[in-house]
Amino acid sequence: MSTESVENELEELDIKHYDFNQFKDFEEIGAGAFATVYRANLIDPKLINSNLDTEYVALKIFKANDEASLKILLREIKLQRKVDMYDKIIRFYGLTKTKVSQFDRKLSYVLVLELADSGTLRNYLQQNQKFGWFDKLHLAQQLVDAINHMHSADCT
Repeated sequence: MSTESVENELEELDIKHYDFNQFKDFEEIGAGAFATVYRANLIDPKLINSNLDTEYVALKIFKANDEASLKILLREIKLQRKVDMYDKIIRFYGLTKTKVSQFDRKLSYVLVLELADSGTLRNYLQQNQKFGWFDKLHLAQQLVDAINHMHSADCT
C-alpha cells in the first residue's frame, strides 16, 4: 500500500476536518515513536460539538508523513470509529493537518481527540495511590468493560 493509496483511503472516510488555526495554547502531554500528543485550547468549543462542555482537546500530531506512519494513522482512525460511541473510551472528533517543523514541505495529519483531564492512567494511579478497595474494584470493572467492548467491536 503506497502513501498515495493510504491518503486516498483517508479521504474516502467520512471524517470531519478542522482548520489547525482553530486550536491554540499547545502544551505537550505525551510522546511516542510515531506521534506527540498536545493539550490544546479550542477557539470555539461549539465547533466540535454543541454539547461539548470543555474548551480543551488532545491533538495527536504524527511525526512523519511516510507510509508507515500513515498506515498507523489509518488503523487508529478505523479502530476509534468502531468504539467511538462507548463512553469509557477517548472520543475521536476528526482530523486536521499541520507542519511538524518549519522545514517540512508536506502537512502531517493530526488526530483531534477528547482530552483525558487526569492524563494517562499511569499518571492518575501515581497521583491517587490511596485508593480504597471499592475504588480499586470500580476502576478494574471500568477497564474490563472497556476491553470487553473493544473485543466485541473486533478491535484486535
